[in-house]
Formats: sequence, C-alpha cells, structure tokens
Amino acid sequence: MNARGRQRDWAGLVPELVYTIAREVTDISDFIRFRAVCKKWRSATTIADMSPQFPWLLNETTGPDLHFYSIALKKSFTFHVPKISDDEYVVNPCHGLMLVKSSSSKLSWWLLNPLNNNVVSLPSMREFSWELIGSPGYQSRDYVVVEGCKHLNVVKPGDDKWIKLEKKDSDFYFYFKNLLFIFDVFSWFTKVIDLCTHETVFVVPPPPKKFQFCDFGPTPIESYGEVLLVNYLLGSKKIVIQQLEYDGNGQGNLHWVEPGRIYHRGGWG
Repeated sequence: MNARGRQRDWAGLVPELVYTIAREVTDISDFIRFRAVCKKWRSATTIADMSPQFPWLLNETTGPDLHFYSIALKKSFTFHVPKISDDEYVVNPCHGLMLVKSSSSKLSWWLLNPLNNNVVSLPSMREFSWELIGSPGYQSRDYVVVEGCKHLNVVKPGDDKWIKLEKKDSDFYFYFKNLLFIFDVFSWFTKVIDLCTHETVFVVPPPPKKFQFCDFGPTPIESYGEVLLVNYLLGSKKIVIQQLEYDGNGQGNLHWVEPGRIYHRGGWG
C-alpha cells in the first residue's frame, strides 16, 4: 500500500525493471518466489537470468519429492516435481539439469529442469554406473556427457544414438562448451578434446612439481566461465585452486590462484 492507502500495481512494472531487479536476487529460493509473484514477472525473467550463486546440494533420492540444501542460507528445501514418479531415480545434476532414469527400465533416460519442469529426451542407454558431467544448460543445444563404468557417453539432444568414448579409471573428466577436459592424475597433463571434431585442441602441461600433490582432487569446475582445478590438502586443511588460461600457441597454461568465492553456473550440485 502507498501513503494514500492505494495498492501499488506491482504487476505493472515495466519488464526491463523487473529483469534488473531479478538480477539482484542472489539465491535460487528467492528467485523462484520472485517469479511466482505474477505472470508478468514470470514472463519477464527466465531461469537463465539467475545471477551467479552458491550451488544447492541435492540429496540422493527418487521422485517426486526432491530435497535440496542451500549452502548460503543453511536451509533445506523440498520441491514436488510431478514429472518424476516413484520408480524414477535422480542420478545427479549438472548446469541446472538433472539426469533421471527409470528404475523399471535400464534403458530409459532423460534430463529435467526442476524449476520449470522442462524435459529433454535422451536416447536409450545401457550403463551400470553413471555420472552426468555435461549438460546443455538452460537454452543451448549443447552436448550431454554421461560418464559410465567403461565409457563416456556423448549425445546432443535430438540425436537418436549415443557416441561412446573409451575412458580410464585414472583420469578425471570435465566438460565445458563443447570441450572435454581429460586430466591424468599420474602425469598431471590435461588433454582437451573438441567433441565437434573429436580432435585434441590443447595439451596442457603440468604445474610445477611442488604443486603436484593433494589429498582430495583435483576436482575440475567452472566458475564465471573459467575452468578451475580444485585440490584439498588434508594436512594443512588448505584448498588450492588452479585456473586454466590460454595462450596463442596452441597450449594452455595452468596458473595457481588464491581460493575465494567460487560460483557455479548451475543452481545445484
């Protein structure tokens, strides 16, 4: 209500102003409430408009109720997602999309955005172990990369067949913008493959030997469009972060940066 007792026309805000305000909302739960105010506010913003933020943690669960934990708010939230039935299993999220499989059929897979219930159909796949390491995010027709027991399974939404790539148990895999990063834990070399051409486009040399140790990791992540390797040193209880920077000579260089606030593009992890 304003000073004269008349109700303000919040739904009448111009879309440009609604969009600007939405960019200042820093937590997913608040962003969802913001879009739920009215149809005009919802149409003026999309899930892709969320500002960078701390990820939510997803409990291992079956549908239709999904349980998330907000690191920033230190609170748990439950989403009822009717498109996930009791016999369907949520594997893991990546870039805001969750990989879902049917318990009754080992071949049935799909991606789900739990914030708007959008579904991305995937070809059938037979794997006994899996982890979603790459997804098309909110808007692009990017690759979906699923790490299985013996293979990396790659597909673009709309294609009818997965491409299988051989994998090693000693390697860490990370996908970002059509590039597959393969990190060898023994040599500390990182090979970067363009999935569009299946050609190696970069071979990143290892960092100095004094940095080649960690107790947990390295864990590759994306932050503000940068590829980082995160290492945890148990003895000193320190986190050491490497940032991958490119030069113009066909090779990338790994540079150490001070650990700070790390934001993920996706909303949960």
